Amino acid sequence: MKLVIYDFDGVLVDSVNAIVRYYDKFFEHVGLISPNWKDAAVLSKVRGMSFDQFVSAFVPEYCREQFCSYSPQFTFEEMADATPLQPEAAVVIPDVSAKHTLAICTNRNTPVDDILDYHGIAKYFSLIITSAEAEPKPSPDGLNKILHNFGEKRALYIGDSEVDYEAAQNAGIDFLGYKTDIEGINRISKHSEIYKYLW
Repeated sequence: MKLVIYDFDGVLVDSVNAIVRYYDKFFEHVGLISPNWKDAAVLSKVRGMSFDQFVSAFVPEYCREQFCSYSPQFTFEEMADATPLQPEAAVVIPDVSAKHTLAICTNRNTPVDDILDYHGIAKYFSLIITSAEAEPKPSPDGLNKILHNFGEKRALYIGDSEVDYEAAQNAGIDFLGYKTDIEGINRISKHSEIYKYLW
């Protein structure tokens, strides 16, 4: 048994539509134009950010308090339907969990187990750390807490953003890029390719 840690947004789920829908509500509330969601670099950057990191990067200082105090209303089904699993994840995750311990380290500051449960794979993850429980990536805090929880020094972290890669480096663990253009790393374009990188 080895420890395999997944990022959430962009790796386990395709959260682009949910992220856009979520933040558009905030920008509409404060009367600002949303970031250019058609820019792939913007989406890639935003997927890896915590809420606080997003505010610092995209929200003018004069309206941050108003922005942060807003709470957009969505039904759970709306958000879950807008956050589908990545292709093959529903099949590969249960298979990998049969031989390895699985965990999640994400910069989301809200629970993700409800979405995973909605898609039927929550039971395969032994621990989930969000930025509500640890400093957001690229800090290694979340990864280190997972390593400590399982008494491991070695793990494989699967992510899709620069902050994921930096967090893995800072924690001293192996990194595998998923659908990413980060150079000089091992990467996969679909979940079923993970097997050749497992011990």
